[in-house]
Amino acid sequence: MTEINLSIIIASFNGYKNVQKLLDSVLANDYIPNEIIIVCYKDQYNKYFFNCKKYYKKLNIRILKSKIKNQIIQRQLGLNSARMDYILQLDDDITIVKNTLRIIFNELKKNHFKVILAANLKTNDNNIADIRWRYNYKKYKLFRALLYLLNNFNEVKSYSILASGKPIPGLNDQIYSYKWLNSSLCFHKSALKDYEYFKNKGKAFYEDVYTSHSFFKKGYKLKKILNAVILHPKTKKMNLNIFYKSISNQYKILVKFKKNFFLFFIDIIFFTIIFAIRR
Repeated sequence: MTEINLSIIIASFNGYKNVQKLLDSVLANDYIPNEIIIVCYKDQYNKYFFNCKKYYKKLNIRILKSKIKNQIIQRQLGLNSARMDYILQLDDDITIVKNTLRIIFNELKKNHFKVILAANLKTNDNNIADIRWRYNYKKYKLFRALLYLLNNFNEVKSYSILASGKPIPGLNDQIYSYKWLNSSLCFHKSALKDYEYFKNKGKAFYEDVYTSHSFFKKGYKLKKILNAVILHPKTKKMNLNIFYKSISNQYKILVKFKKNFFLFFIDIIFFTIIFAIRR
């Protein structure tokens, strides 16, 4: 295995068993990072230390304690502690497919400073992460019309943000001009000066959208590496309860990027009706 100038940052809560699977997937790669920083809540430190014990001989692992139980604050602590020139941030339930770290690192070296990269996120059954969105967008003409309305009657593009503040994922297999990236952000350490943290309590809906689009607005190029694959458990199907929990974070995107308040309220009304009917 080849050690590379890369820090992997993992913010985790109650994920000490998930972290083992992630570390196993790191070891399955031919390139491994010079350091892995796991940031856990202080009361769970012993559990993380014990579950990572068998990896210490093969991987340079640092486990940091956070006084505050908050994914974003924990991630910030990890990012600020990174010692390598390149950084890859991951959730604790990610699995890294073989050769992905080599592909990512070669791209990082090629693009260097003003580029933010992301791996290709798929579910554990190897489906694209955006499969539900793609299905609904292709099948339902009314759904396409609604998104067109919420974008102030402008073309709806993949990996953009509607005028209502709603992020739009990949809708087809075309090559995109990315306005945001989902998860697994990779970048040169110098980009930390432009890293904008999403102030949030509880589940950080749209955190990756907020941070990556902030980079985009500051002149960074966003790029997804399609042949660098990471796997993620299939997320719960959006329902009314989950939608309501995500509204406050969509509002933060609306305010931050100066979107349309009227269309935001129309968005909330229509999707409340949709999820209420589907329940």
